[in-house]
Parts: sequence; C-alpha cells; structure tokens
Amino acid sequence: MNGEVVIIDSDEDDQKPCSSKTIKKEDAAAATNTANGWGFLKRLSSKDILSKPEKKATPPSKTVKRPSDDVKTESKIIREEKVVKKRKLANIKSEFDEVPITSAAPLAAVQVPTPAAIAENTGIVSAIEPVDLKERIKDVLITVFKHKEFKSKHQGKAILAVATRNRDVFVSFPTGAGKSLVYQLPSLLYGGVSIVVSPLIALITDQVAACQKKGIPCESLNSKLTTAERQRIFEDLRSPQPKIKLLYLTPEGLATDYLQKMIKSLSDRNLLAYIIVDEAHCVTHWGHDFRPDYLKLKSLRKLAPNAPWVALTATANTKAQEDIIKQLELKKVNIFKSSTFRSNLFYDIIMKDLVQGSAEDHMLRFIRRCLRMDVEKKDKGKKAGEWVGSGIVYCRTRDECEQMARSFNAAGMPALEYHAGLSAKIRDEVQEKWMKNQVPVIAATIAFGMGIDKPDVRYTESGRAGRDGKRSYCRVYYNKGDRNFCNFLVTKELNMLKGKKISDEAKAEQTQAIKAGFEAMLDFCEKPMCRHAAFGKYFGDAVAALDYRLITVFLSGYTRYEDAADRIEREEREKIRNVVTSEFAKRRKAANHASTSSAAEDKDRVTLVLRDGDWKVPGLTLDKRELMLNSFREALETNASRFTAFSSANEHVSAAAQMEKELYLLSKTPTTYTQKCAMKLHQIKKATKDMVKFGVETKS
Repeated sequence: MNGEVVIIDSDEDDQKPCSSKTIKKEDAAAATNTANGWGFLKRLSSKDILSKPEKKATPPSKTVKRPSDDVKTESKIIREEKVVKKRKLANIKSEFDEVPITSAAPLAAVQVPTPAAIAENTGIVSAIEPVDLKERIKDVLITVFKHKEFKSKHQGKAILAVATRNRDVFVSFPTGAGKSLVYQLPSLLYGGVSIVVSPLIALITDQVAACQKKGIPCESLNSKLTTAERQRIFEDLRSPQPKIKLLYLTPEGLATDYLQKMIKSLSDRNLLAYIIVDEAHCVTHWGHDFRPDYLKLKSLRKLAPNAPWVALTATANTKAQEDIIKQLELKKVNIFKSSTFRSNLFYDIIMKDLVQGSAEDHMLRFIRRCLRMDVEKKDKGKKAGEWVGSGIVYCRTRDECEQMARSFNAAGMPALEYHAGLSAKIRDEVQEKWMKNQVPVIAATIAFGMGIDKPDVRYTESGRAGRDGKRSYCRVYYNKGDRNFCNFLVTKELNMLKGKKISDEAKAEQTQAIKAGFEAMLDFCEKPMCRHAAFGKYFGDAVAALDYRLITVFLSGYTRYEDAADRIEREEREKIRNVVTSEFAKRRKAANHASTSSAAEDKDRVTLVLRDGDWKVPGLTLDKRELMLNSFREALETNASRFTAFSSANEHVSAAAQMEKELYLLSKTPTTYTQKCAMKLHQIKKATKDMVKFGVETKS
C-alpha cells in the first residue's frame, strides 16, 4: 500500500496498539495483510488530524492479482461446480430477464453463499458477470432463504436491479410483499458490509434474529449492547475481511462521529456494499411517521460516494415517493412499485352510535367470531374457547387499552394491554405471549405494531393483518366524537408547528401534509365508497380488480352471497339499515311541520336529548353541549368498567345528561360552562384512576 491511511477513532477503549507477538518476521507481506484492518491504522491526536490533509480513496481500476491467485481459473472452477446445480435451479422462473444488466463498480465478492459459508470472504474477484449474477441470485434464494421462487415478478426484478449495483433503487411494496429480501439477498452476493438504517430498535432486533436464524452474519449497534458486544463488532469491522454481512443501525446512532468514521473506513477500503434505508417514509413530511434524523442520512454520500443506495417503504403515496427520492438524493433511481390492493383483507367502518349496546361489546362479539372462524370450518375437534389466529385492538389512550383488556378478559376472551406506560420488561413479555399465541388479543396504542411479523393476525389495522394470505378483517369503530378529538389533535400539532424554527416553505409543506392526511382519513371513514378503492386513490394506484359481487350484495341488503364471515357482516348491516330507515322516517314526519322555526327546532332537539327548559346560555351551541354529554358518558363508562365488565348504556347516558344539565343551568357564559365541565371530567377520571366508583357519593 502506497502512502499512509489514517482513520480517526474517538473511542478511548479501542485505542490500543495491535499485538505483534504472533507475527513472524520472515513473512513481512503476510504481516502487512493481517494488520490491514483498523487496528494497524495510526492513531492521531486532534491536532495531528486537523493539520493533516485528508486523502480520498479511489476504487481500483482493475482487480489486483496476487501471485498465488488465478482469477480466471477460479471463475472457471466456480462455473464447473454450478453445472451440478443447474437442474435444481431450472425450475426457478426467470422473472427478471427484462431488467437490463450492466457492469457495476468493482467490489470484493464472495463465492456463491451457502448457510455454512456466507461469511467466508475468500477469493477476491471483480464485478460479477451478468450471467453469473442470475445464477448466484437463484442459488442464494434456495440455499439461504429456502424459497423455490420469488413472491412476485416485481420482487424478482427489484432484487436483480439492486444486485447489479449500477443505480440507486426505490422500492414501494405493500406489507407482506417481501421487501426485506430485496436488500438482504443482494447483500450476500458481495464481500463487505451492507449498512441498514431502521427507525426502531425493536424492529431491528426482529430483523437481526430472523437473519441469524437463516445463518446470515448479521449484527446491530445500539444502546442496549454491552461493552464486550460492541467491542466484538468493531473488531470485526476493522478486519481486512469482515464477517458481518448486514449491520443494522438507527438514524440517531448513525449520526454519531464514531459510526460515520466507520462508514468512511469501510468505503475507503472498498468494503461497503450498500447503504439501505428501511421504512424510508420516515424521511418525508408526507409520510405518517416523520423522523428528523432521517434527513441527515444524505450526508453519508460524502463519506461513501461509491456505495449504491436502496430505499424501501410500504406506505408512500406519489408525493411521499418524490420527496423520499429528493431528500435521500437518489441518483439514476430505478423505481419498483406494486399495488397496495390485498384481496384477502375486508375493510369496513362501524358507526358506534348505531350499534346496539356498547361498541366494546359489539367488537368483542365480532373478534370472537373472527378468531374462531377457522376452528368452525377446518377443525371441528378443537374445544370451544381455543382460538385460531390473533387480533390487535388499537386504542387512543393508555386508559382505554387497560379498560378494553379488562372487558375482554371478563367476557372470557384472554387479552393484555400494551402501551408506553408499561416497563420494557412487561412490554416484551406481553409481545412474546401474543407472538406464541398464548394470548389471542392485544389492546394497544400505536406504540405496538411496527416490525411485527405475525402471519395469522385476523383482526387489526391493514398493515398487520392477513400476511399469510387468508381472509382477515380491518374494522374501524367511529363516531363524531372521534372526529372532534382527532381534529383537536391536528389543530394542536399545527399550532406547535408554527413555533418551530424552520423555514416558511418547510412549515407550509408540513401543514399541507398534515391536513391532507387528516382529510383522507375522514373520507375513508365517512364517504360511502369501496375502501380498497380509497386506498388505491390515496397511494396513486389504479382502482383494484374488486369482487363486484360483494358490492352488489352490500347494496341489495346481503341477499344470499355469503360465507360464515359474510353472514356476520349481513346481520350487523341489517341492524344498521333498520336504524337508518327509522331515522329517515322520523325526519320525514318532522318535515311536515313546515311552520316550525329553526329556533324552535333547536329547542326541540335539546329538549329531546336533555329535557331542558327554555332558558339558554347565549353563545353556547348545541354541538358543544352534545360533545360534553358524550365526554361525560364515556368517562362514566370507563369508571364503571373498573368494577363490572358490562353495565347499562342507558344508565350512563341518563347520568351524563343529568350531570350536563346541572352544569348548564349553573353557567352564565360558554367559558364558565366549559370550565365547570372540565372540572367534573377531571373528578370522574381521578376517581377512575384511584379505583373509586364515581356515583352520588363522589360527585360533589
């Protein structure tokens, strides 16, 4: 090696001189090779670093051939060995022949990996020949990942494009379409390390465990590692031929000086295969989970200018896709995007105000049927109460999670709560029990879900359900109170945005993104349209090839086209239709009284709901009173659920109406009314927290 390469290392524990006791004097060349990791590099003080000009490494123009190596001979031997495997590989569909292949930049490559030899970086060769590349991909697919074919044509083409290493790649595949394989497989074709950026440690832990189970040398650097574990990983990265193939990092960790120096060292030594950005929607304001540290990732291009980039996401509409490419500065990007349509998912919205009884009871009955459906159809021998599949119920608050879990358990459905208020140990235990099917249902906040790869989820949000391709249900329970609450949160977020120290352009873009997302969700819940079509419209897909018989059945009142699952839907919708018909009849009857003024109608409406007198607080709207009434009702229901699994919904409505009326009559202005209601809500919630039943004795 000509000249001296300098690596800056700020970790004091690592700044120990390499031992030379085991190096033989008669083999100076071998000694130089052995030391060619990070350990041999000269450690410099800050003054030396600042005074010494940086030397930029350039990739070799051709492969360096050692005296004992015969690259052409090795290539011939490899080809001959593959002849034996050709019959085995012949049944793999060549689904990616349409993607053009051009020679990529030279990079150290390994021989065709197998589970036992993935980490062996012996045999330095130049860029993989196009013919060999397809053979290598097929071989790794079978020997390492145990798949006979790709999940889809799109997946095969995306893998080939990434493996070619001549362009950056953007991948937008729906959940369960095999995004991880798109970058994991190509990373095993070359010697060196691929850096994977992922937003959550929990998500990283699951990915690392899955890779290691397949025999793939995979590690992560995070705050949970011990000093010894970190030291072991760093020593491997310093070596001339690292064994690690995939290194997972969080964006926050990658922003540290030490890890950036590590990236630069790998790049300078031509040992950086890829930079991979998973959950790439975190980089854009148009994504649902924006993370500011993702914006700093593009600085890695200066440290590793020759490494190709791969960005992957499952949730990116057209605007988000454009922003991801812009923010990550993807070059000559190949874009692979497949439809978000998943035919095995059934979407619907249930209006909570129209169900008989409480929404919790309604949901419980439906989930019970969803999880027992496979038992009824396929395994009559199983005992009642043995669940098949699992579900996730997402709640807005921690209290709602706990209330939901208690209600389910009291009704005979095993359930656990999961939220950020629990310790990490308890959260891990809850997740493990659910993953092992010891508990069928989790009531959780959005703290639970990302990275969960459980194939038999039958009831939950779209991204988690039905990964095994079987029928699963994605249902939202919704009412006007939910809309008002979410509108309050959005308004609060927009007000906080005004105080941020960012450019006016960035503020305008973020504001537009927040409003657009909120309005799209309202349309999804409130507009009478196919939910699959709504998803397709939002993500820029063509309208999916739907089963129009289901739509016809829905519009005609569910005549007879149904299976066991459809029968459940028919019964529920018949009830809703009857309620709606009844309400229209009442409105038609009321329309006959044309002489009634709008003021009288407003008065009658209040009298009907709250049985008030004629006196009113000036400026206080009926909508405001109804919102407070619903808030009291929900708070009383939550309090009652601490002591009994089921209680009369009418009882809570009556108590809430009486409570609201008393505060209404005691108020002279809308402000005093709001203050009195807020104080009363606080009393109810405090009683609930203290495990005290709120009643006549505790209302004062």
